[in-house]
Amino acid sequence: MMTIQCTKKMLDSMKVKPEPKPGDEQDALYAWHANLLMLQRRKFILLMNNKTRYNFLIGPVTKKEMAKFEKIMRQELAANLAADGTDEELIKAYLSRMDGVRFTKTSERSILGQLNESAFYIEAILDSGESVSLSDINRRLNEFVMLKLPLVYSGKTMIAELTGRFAGH
Repeated sequence: MMTIQCTKKMLDSMKVKPEPKPGDEQDALYAWHANLLMLQRRKFILLMNNKTRYNFLIGPVTKKEMAKFEKIMRQELAANLAADGTDEELIKAYLSRMDGVRFTKTSERSILGQLNESAFYIEAILDSGESVSLSDINRRLNEFVMLKLPLVYSGKTMIAELTGRFAGH
């Protein structure tokens, strides 16, 4: 089961009542934090993996798309992992084990802090006046140094985690 730990703003926008937080049985690789951002007067969703800090931006999103969040999140996750050079078999293996989703409140302040840093970084890119696509922003997000990670970069950490867990399956 995939757990999306949402900020209050995200839960309100989705009109979802949060479920109780999962216990220690939750696999951190299948746990994500999500925040709703307003960028250039449009809504975007920033997601960050609890274990690897792999993160990506979805959007702009409409109310109708928010109702299909799980489907859109899976599609965008697969597309971003592929764009970051993840083997297609690893992506399929990872997604095949996402057998549903539960929405809970956020629980880790350190992840919220890193989500906020990523949001500031995105705003700085957009404010620079540089012409940049959403795909370019997402590639840059996972090249952002996070010293607490074993491989320093969240993109490399996610690929290494998927390779270690699913290679040869």
